[in-house]
Amino acid sequence: MDSTLVDAIYDFEKNKIATGSNIDLIQWFLSLFVLIILALFIQYTYNKYATTVSNHRSFSNLFLLFSLSTFLIISVIKVSLILSLGLVGALSIVRFRAAIKEPEQIVYLFLLIGISISVGANQLIIACIISLIAFIICHFISKSENELLNNCDYLKINFSSKLEDDKQNKLFDLIEKNKNVNNILRFIDDNSSTEITLNISFKNLDDLKYFKNELNKIDDQVTVSYISSNNV
Repeated sequence: MDSTLVDAIYDFEKNKIATGSNIDLIQWFLSLFVLIILALFIQYTYNKYATTVSNHRSFSNLFLLFSLSTFLIISVIKVSLILSLGLVGALSIVRFRAAIKEPEQIVYLFLLIGISISVGANQLIIACIISLIAFIICHFISKSENELLNNCDYLKINFSSKLEDDKQNKLFDLIEKNKNVNNILRFIDDNSSTEITLNISFKNLDDLKYFKNELNKIDDQVTVSYISSNNV
């Protein structure tokens, strides 16, 4: 590209940044206000309808900051091509790794990204409609679930060392024969430990004690965490 043209583009972009002539502050603050409302609305939706095993509130409390970060990026890109290129360069050296193990969490994050981008692009009506549709979908999915599964709890079983094949077979037999177990939510078996999370519905404390005693017969070092489905 001709150096004169490059210099002209640079001067034009620099002048826009200096004057701020392409920034409508009223529209920007309106978009920011709408984004905050929608992020809190999505947070409420997640806390009400999410079925993840992890603590809902500790994860959803980050929704607003996550949305603001995305909104900031879109706002910077809209201001200047030069700033957007610099932002890409800065983000390329940042390695973001999140311990997200459940698809439902990823779906909500993608929803937040889409809404934040829409608001950043001044598509407020679209963002509001999508947020409302997402809430309605989550509501009907929750209503359509089996009532028994909605009332059951979670049991996380952790073995300090990797289970041998015979012990794993005993564990699976125990799970299969126990009528309180609805399904297996997660199973992790690596070189250091074995972990399994069950969707379970104990009728009373004796059922929990019996299941724990049966697990101790397989491995006396087993640890059990009983998590209520009403933890949110």
